[in-house]
Amino acid sequence: MPLGFSTFQYVILCTIHLHPIDSYTTLQDCLQSFMLMVRQFHHCLMAKRAGRGHDLGGIQATVPGGLAVPCRACPWPGVNLPEGFDQVPTNDAWIYCLFTHMDCNFHMSNQTRPNQDQEFALSEGLTYFVEKGPFNDHIRNNVNKEDVKGCVGFAALVNTNNRQAKGLLVTGLCGMSCRHELWFELGLCNLQKGERYCNVDFVYFSNLQKVEGVKVVSSYDIACEWHKNLWKRMDTLPPEYHLKIPKLSVTFLVNKFHLVGHARHCQAPFSFNFQQGIGHSNREGPKRMWAVINGAGLSTKQMGSGTRQDSLTDFCGFMNWLKTIGVGKWSSLFWQSIN
Repeated sequence: MPLGFSTFQYVILCTIHLHPIDSYTTLQDCLQSFMLMVRQFHHCLMAKRAGRGHDLGGIQATVPGGLAVPCRACPWPGVNLPEGFDQVPTNDAWIYCLFTHMDCNFHMSNQTRPNQDQEFALSEGLTYFVEKGPFNDHIRNNVNKEDVKGCVGFAALVNTNNRQAKGLLVTGLCGMSCRHELWFELGLCNLQKGERYCNVDFVYFSNLQKVEGVKVVSSYDIACEWHKNLWKRMDTLPPEYHLKIPKLSVTFLVNKFHLVGHARHCQAPFSFNFQQGIGHSNREGPKRMWAVINGAGLSTKQMGSGTRQDSLTDFCGFMNWLKTIGVGKWSSLFWQSIN
């Protein structure tokens, strides 16, 4: 391909070369078809890399989240944990602890468009976004519930986010990531109005439904308020979204940067500094991940909902893959530095 031309421009030039007579007046606009081909190519390539071609059921038999790039370093029973890991002494249980981080991003909005109901994502429920059907049912049943509440320092921020929803189908994204800064499968959902418990809850339980035998440390900017009545709200979800681990195995904390904005009575109980087996970390990974994906915010804001979801899925998959192939490199540098 000649330098200085995009793929679409190159296709146009080839067409004009093959049909030079009156090409400028008879050439059809193929941009919409071409962009659909790009979406199909990305989707098929993602399925190929997930090994769906080796399954007799094909893509149709893919489990929810089966096309996402998982974190190989997080503890998953039956994948990378030794036998008897759930019987280790309490003082060593932190080795097999799963860390999850929740956060919302209001830069990734999406405008209302005509014929919105005709848009659908090719990767629906197979990658990083939650399954649309159960999610919409949950939101519909909780649409009148009040928004997320935080401590005094966060009240102004919540009100600002709610005032910016005019003309928007989606006001932002709610995301869930691990301590190694990879997006969880089924770890993203759209926000319809500000930051509501029902959105955050659905993403949280969509991910933890498969967790068994390990302790979980969950951090969120306003975990001090969010964790209240969380188990009661879980009971309103379908049984398949309920936790398989004891509720006492889950610890709720607040990210270090946000903790200073909370009331004094919240700071010590929800601080990472006073929890055993946590290590030294600020747990602000979601902010760093949003900083990468925010570059796609302006271009995806004008897209249809299905095109936007497929585009963001491609971004998240690329981020997870870069982190996966870089884990060995950074681990090697870490051990060299301490030795």
